[in-house]
Amino acid sequence: MKKRDIIIVTLCVVTAAVCIALTFCGNYKNNGVLTTDAFIGVLATLIGVCATIIVGFQIASFVKIQETERLTAKAIEESKKLETEKNIINRDITSLKVLLSNTLMVVSINANDRIGKVLAEMMSICCVCLKEESDIILQRYQSIKRNLLEATPEEILVIAEHKHNLKNIYIPSDIEHYTEIMKLHIEILDILENTNRH
Repeated sequence: MKKRDIIIVTLCVVTAAVCIALTFCGNYKNNGVLTTDAFIGVLATLIGVCATIIVGFQIASFVKIQETERLTAKAIEESKKLETEKNIINRDITSLKVLLSNTLMVVSINANDRIGKVLAEMMSICCVCLKEESDIILQRYQSIKRNLLEATPEEILVIAEHKHNLKNIYIPSDIEHYTEIMKLHIEILDILENTNRH
C-alpha cells in the first residue's frame, strides 16, 4: 500500500476506535450495566466502524485507480511520441541511404580504375532499398559482373578482399527480378571466391 492509502485507513480505524471508546465510556456511567439502548448503540457503532473501514478502502482504491489511469494515459502519450520519432528517424535513414547510394554511383561512374568502379557499385547495393529499387539493383549487379569479367586477376584479388560487403546482403524473395539478381549475386561471389583459391 502507498503512504496515502495507509493514512486513510489509519484515520478510519482511529475514528472507529474513538466511537467504540465513547460508547463504552457512556455505559460505565450507568454502573457498568449494558442497557438495550447502549447495546443498540454499540452495535450501531460497530456497524459504523465496519462501514467506515470499507469506505476508507474504497476511497483508497478510487485514488489508486485514478493514479493508474493517469500513468497509463501518460505512457500511451509517450509511446505515441516515440513512435512518431521512430518514423522520422527511419525516414531520415532511408533518405540518407538513397543519397549515399547515389553518391557511390557517381563515384563509380567517375572512377578512373575498374577496382574503384566495382567497389563503389558493391557499396551502393548495400545502401539501396532492395524492395523498392529492384531494377536499379539488377543493373548494378550486371555492371559488377561485366567489370569483373573484364578485370585482370590482380584487380579481382583486390576486389575480393571486400566480398563480405556482398555476402552480408539479404535479398528478399518477394522483390522483382529476384531470380536474376540471385543468379548474378552467386556468380559474382563465385568469381571472387575462385580468385582467392588460385
